[in-house]
Amino acid sequence: MKFSAAVVAFLALAIQASALSPPAPAVTAAKNEVAGPKDKNSCPSYKAAVPFLRAWNAKAGDHFYTTNVEEFKNATSPEGGYTDEGSVGRIYETWQPYTTALYRMWNKYTSDHFYTTSKWEYDNWGQYNYKREGVAGYVFPQQWCGSVALYRGYSVAATDYFYTTDRQEFVNAVRNLGYRDETNNGYFGWIHR
Repeated sequence: MKFSAAVVAFLALAIQASALSPPAPAVTAAKNEVAGPKDKNSCPSYKAAVPFLRAWNAKAGDHFYTTNVEEFKNATSPEGGYTDEGSVGRIYETWQPYTTALYRMWNKYTSDHFYTTSKWEYDNWGQYNYKREGVAGYVFPQQWCGSVALYRGYSVAATDYFYTTDRQEFVNAVRNLGYRDETNNGYFGWIHR
């Protein structure tokens, strides 16, 4: 009887711990196999892309990204608690040829925003307490139309996902700030700088 109670207690703690820190995503979703543009004239207009704004909340340990200027202003107001960190690059607010959705989620328990191009992650991360918030914008699934890589890192200690197009900033976050590289897992896209 004591053995059974100990096993149940251990399992309960293990489940709680896993809810706080989701594992690195399993590469189970198929990569986007859409054929790319034949030439730059068939690319969507760069002018149609809008800034993908980034903010940081030091108290919550959360990076926040949006294309919505009003939402960004609210987040970076004194009441919102976030600091304006400028733009990561440019993404599309609406679907354009050759683009794929960049989904946004929020975990109120860990104060973390999470973004992904993986429909599988978007559909399944509710088990880690992430609430789906819809499409943040649209990005290229491959390096097309003059786009640059959007890097993704995760800090277990800060429970924070971090996204940037700046390679040096990303390398610094991985080497010195405790983020792990989650870029090469097939879930990330390419955006305009």
